[in-house]
Amino acid sequence: MIRQLHSYHAFKKLVSNLSKFVFLLFVCLFCFSPCFLANNKNAIFIEGLGVGGYGSINFERRILNKNIHQIHARIGFGTYNITDFTNSINPDVILPIGINYCIGKQHKLSSEIGLTYSSIVQLNPNSFEPKRENNFSPYIGLGYKFNKVNSRFFGGAVYYRKFEFFEYPRNWAGFFIGYILTKDKA
Repeated sequence: MIRQLHSYHAFKKLVSNLSKFVFLLFVCLFCFSPCFLANNKNAIFIEGLGVGGYGSINFERRILNKNIHQIHARIGFGTYNITDFTNSINPDVILPIGINYCIGKQHKLSSEIGLTYSSIVQLNPNSFEPKRENNFSPYIGLGYKFNKVNSRFFGGAVYYRKFEFFEYPRNWAGFFIGYILTKDKA
């Protein structure tokens, strides 16, 4: 029994370390890779609820656009609280990153897979001081996206299944509206 428990904790630590590596690799590729920077459509969007907490601001970059198939990468910033329980400014930080696949022209079915990094302030039971807990939580999503042809505005809704701390499944809904920053080149 003790051996199984040790194996479980070793596996959990391995998955946690691997997720941190994938997170950093994704951020580096997303921000600095020439294949991500050339001739892509960039957008920003605001998501209410969703995987970024009560709300998040997100940047999205289209990676692939073939006929009715599109792949986007996203990175965002969200929060639950700005102040901690001592009323000091000590915001919770939530960073959702993910890959989104859409099929359709104007009305799109979308699916998403990603990872949420969260840094949440909790009470330290020993010192009764604020203590920051950092975690990664994977998620999957299925939704609808509307983007009128030749319009820069888009919106939609997503159902998310988030696995907090890789263990606890949670159901979330997200609603978003966004603006496309760069047009397609003719």
